[in-house]
Amino acid sequence: MDSSIDWLKLRTLFWFIPLVTLNTIVCGAVSMVLAVLFRSGRPSHCVASLWSWLILKTCMIRVEVEGAENLEPGQTYVLTSNHQSLFDTPILLAYLPVSFRFLYKKSLDRVPFLGWHLFLSGHIGVERKNLTKARESLDYAANKIRGGTSVVVFPEGTRSYDGVMRPFKKGMFRLALKAATSVVPMTIVGSHLVMKRGRVTVYPRTVTLIIDRPVPVEGLGEEDASKLLDTVRAVMSETLESAVARPP
Repeated sequence: MDSSIDWLKLRTLFWFIPLVTLNTIVCGAVSMVLAVLFRSGRPSHCVASLWSWLILKTCMIRVEVEGAENLEPGQTYVLTSNHQSLFDTPILLAYLPVSFRFLYKKSLDRVPFLGWHLFLSGHIGVERKNLTKARESLDYAANKIRGGTSVVVFPEGTRSYDGVMRPFKKGMFRLALKAATSVVPMTIVGSHLVMKRGRVTVYPRTVTLIIDRPVPVEGLGEEDASKLLDTVRAVMSETLESAVARPP
């Protein structure tokens, strides 16, 4: 067995996991209290950002951000990201330079603490199985976006453990069109190598978050969701391909 890998596994089990657990308990408790007191969710988002930053520092994950200048302060966006790892959530919370809420599976509301935190902090639960409730969820999300809340979505719907982007789901693009809000393609590069599928070992490394220019939706209707999907996916695919091809 490779001794370096063995050492990484031991460090994960006896250093990373205990510290991440402690951080989650402390920050989670503070965030839950703030979520009850301040229903805007902004203080909870600040705590979540701190929680994420601490996790990444503890696990020795360095994040480089490119294209932050493409986001204008005060603007509202639907931000689409590829999904490679459990670490994608803390990467976005810690390094995305705008306040936002996640769209998440409504079924997570039933998960103690995690679901309660998502709901109380203003994140938006979306039904998937019931078509009528799914439409109502998207209408609610569109109203939140029009009211000034940017949202982050993972249009693949699941993680890609090999770093290759999966097909996108159309619903997230219907949401952007319904809200008449620009879509920002974002690409995370290398996070699938931080924790490989089926392993608990954390591999410290540098991950890149690339933020492309917003894709406007003016002149498009909900019937153009497929067109918008193809445009955004093409941008993200090209960005991912270019980033992977860079010399180390």
